[in-house]
Amino acid sequence: MFVNQSFLSHGLDSLVTFNPISIHSDTQLGELLERLYCTGIHHWPVVNCHHQILGMVTDRDIIRFFKSHRLRNHANQGARDEYRFPVTDCMTTQVETIAADGDALEALERILSHHFHGLPVLNGDSLCGLVTTSDYIREFAYSSHPTRDATVGQVYDDSPTVVDSHMLITDLYEKLIRERLEYVLVTEGECALGVVTVRDVSFHLCRQLAHSAFDPNHEDTRRAVDMVKSTSCVRVSADLGHVATILMEQNIRATMVCPRGSEPAGVITEEQILGMLCQQERILNLAANSPGSVRSIL
Repeated sequence: MFVNQSFLSHGLDSLVTFNPISIHSDTQLGELLERLYCTGIHHWPVVNCHHQILGMVTDRDIIRFFKSHRLRNHANQGARDEYRFPVTDCMTTQVETIAADGDALEALERILSHHFHGLPVLNGDSLCGLVTTSDYIREFAYSSHPTRDATVGQVYDDSPTVVDSHMLITDLYEKLIRERLEYVLVTEGECALGVVTVRDVSFHLCRQLAHSAFDPNHEDTRRAVDMVKSTSCVRVSADLGHVATILMEQNIRATMVCPRGSEPAGVITEEQILGMLCQQERILNLAANSPGSVRSIL
């Protein structure tokens, strides 16, 4: 008999953040920006008076809306009228969800296949929680799942897109969106400085929007190097459990991989780790259903 004691077989309880902060459909974007500025939250479920989910707003949705709105209306930077829109104007209405008693592996597969970072959890038709990629990385870091022993060399990006450290944040965001990149490696000359993700840049731009509501003359002159959150660098031979611990402890989504000899530095992300976790979990489940397989996973 095959006994799979992987944390992915225990349901969602250990992963979910219950009673997540949510907003209502009449919340204005200005108010949401202020709350985002103060909390650092990236995902905002939009609910009605019965706590039924109507949509989701992320920092990327907000930036996309303001960019489109300004292009259409030629509005002045920082004009307060730009913030007097309900969040429904920029929310995503086709929301993927999972039931509170749902399967942890299924939830992770949905997150990865749709390139989400957060998935609303429902009790009946009411929002009761939110599960994110960070939640999975945390549980993985603390677990004894066999995937922890896989190495960085099995999953990392050894040829990431590189940008110069002096690139303006606004230009960096355009590049990330235009080329559909989730991250870039920031360099100065031949030296790799760190990784910047599209989530980092989107959140920063949202904070700048909140700032400009009160200071219309505020100008963002920050550059790519200013967005590097960590200079951590892991070796190709490092195990994924070690990397997950670094990501969790430093609250980052990606980190550099040390170059080997004359090779350039690489990047490893939480999505790459979780992708390997999904792959290995499927193999374990297949083995569990195969006759004659005797194994215990702790």
